[in-house]
Amino acid sequence: MDIDNAETRQTSKRNNPYRTLPAPTSSYIQLRFQLAHFTGVYRTAKLPLNYTFANLHTFIQFLFGWNNSHLHQAHVYTHVEKHSGNDKPGHMKRYGHPPTPPDYIVPPGPRYEIDLKFWNLTHANTAHYEVVMKRRDPKGRALGRGFHFEERIEDQDLTLGMLWDPEKERNLSKGRCENTEIGVIYEYDLGGGFSFSYFH
Repeated sequence: MDIDNAETRQTSKRNNPYRTLPAPTSSYIQLRFQLAHFTGVYRTAKLPLNYTFANLHTFIQFLFGWNNSHLHQAHVYTHVEKHSGNDKPGHMKRYGHPPTPPDYIVPPGPRYEIDLKFWNLTHANTAHYEVVMKRRDPKGRALGRGFHFEERIEDQDLTLGMLWDPEKERNLSKGRCENTEIGVIYEYDLGGGFSFSYFH
């Protein structure tokens, strides 16, 4: 009985996306983790591009000395503009511009420009991804879209390399943004104000 329980615990640990490291790699990215609303409180770290957001969550807990006792989520943005100078270094000033759903805009024609402008105006600060904790339903159904049309994805299914590819044309924005214009707001203890952003 005890042996079975030990085996179950080991299997559970191996299948736990928060405790399973990706394969070794030689591709890394340097990120800045800026604690929101606290000027000067940040960390920088070089992480493997094949790190999932589940790996990232575990790393963030270690990085800031937190004990993984709260819920978490993240929002991934393109078109990020950071504060310049000494105002709020590392903080995001403006961000967001999700891809337009293919079924939202009519094919090029008289309404195309109007629809595109309306989409850009009403979704200017919308995230590309809403990254959520592992919670796929038992039937494995897709998580669908978030409130503002961002794609909802589990943190075990999104890697850093899917956002910040070394080749700009293959990054999250498909070349519309530099890697430095892609950022993430991560929330821990939802509603408690623990959020920060990180950049290439």
